[in-house]
Amino acid sequence: MHHRHQRGASTVIVTLLLLVTTLLGLLVANRQLLLELRLSANQVRGAEAFEAAEAGLEWGTALLNSPQPVGDDCRAGGTQDFRRRHLAIDDGGRIVPVPVAARCTLDGNAWTCRCADAAAPPAPASAPSFTLNFTDAGRPGIVRLVADGAGPPDAVARQEVLLALQPALAQPPAAALTLKDSGVPAEAFFVRHFGMARPTWLAQPVVQRLACSGDCGAAVAAAAAQRALIAVEGDLLLRGPLTLGSIERPLLLVVAGRLRIEGAVGFTGLALAAAVDWAGPTAPWRGALLVEGAAAGSGPFDLAHDPAVLQRLRNGHGSFVRVPGSWRDF
Repeated sequence: MHHRHQRGASTVIVTLLLLVTTLLGLLVANRQLLLELRLSANQVRGAEAFEAAEAGLEWGTALLNSPQPVGDDCRAGGTQDFRRRHLAIDDGGRIVPVPVAARCTLDGNAWTCRCADAAAPPAPASAPSFTLNFTDAGRPGIVRLVADGAGPPDAVARQEVLLALQPALAQPPAAALTLKDSGVPAEAFFVRHFGMARPTWLAQPVVQRLACSGDCGAAVAAAAAQRALIAVEGDLLLRGPLTLGSIERPLLLVVAGRLRIEGAVGFTGLALAAAVDWAGPTAPWRGALLVEGAAAGSGPFDLAHDPAVLQRLRNGHGSFVRVPGSWRDF
């Protein structure tokens, strides 16, 4: 009997080697793909945390400059604005943070926030979030805003910035009544005391702008209950009995036209007007009065310069702005 020679064994071996090599190559490629997917997922979570922290800085700064009262959910309807909830400013201009954190979580396409928790609750693992805290910057007129962002499930990012209070009254007047010199432009007179051009000052979110006719005392009083900075377009008539402002919360009133005072009108703070006339006797005015034109009237005008009131206006009211070069993300 003759045995047939078996052929193709070497081909099978080479084929198997090629298959094994291909399999190893696929395993290496798959491992690299999985690594890249994990890196991409980490980058996405890190970007979510970073953007959440940045959103927190912008949101917190905007609310600090909003006089709208907010509730525990950070929405309109409470009794205190966001600034008074989270900050206290003493007579020396030092900003003392209140130990209350604000936290927001992205719920679908909207943010759900809390402004009342001393210790903010943990965020759901499936949603980006940020927590805001204010810390003492060690200098008058400046506070540090810290935002901790979270990208689920475990990414975190911290950003912080120094915020300076740009005072609404940069240079308090030295006398109870200050009249603009005839050779000084009205704009220069305004900038000297307020530190910025009139359009810029009026554009601040903290300024309430009013337009009314007739006796506007009730409208100004209603605005003063929420905002300390009020600008009136045109003339303004205040008729007593009326009291505006207080030692604890003085008022800064800017009138584009003539300010007319009739009867027992009391005022605490600073007022600027194009012209002033009064029919006294008035109730006490404590602070100062700036007049760009003429000031005249009949009857007693009880006007007294009060440096403490003016300093409180200077130190405690204005807009918060970022200090250049203070931003940090570590």
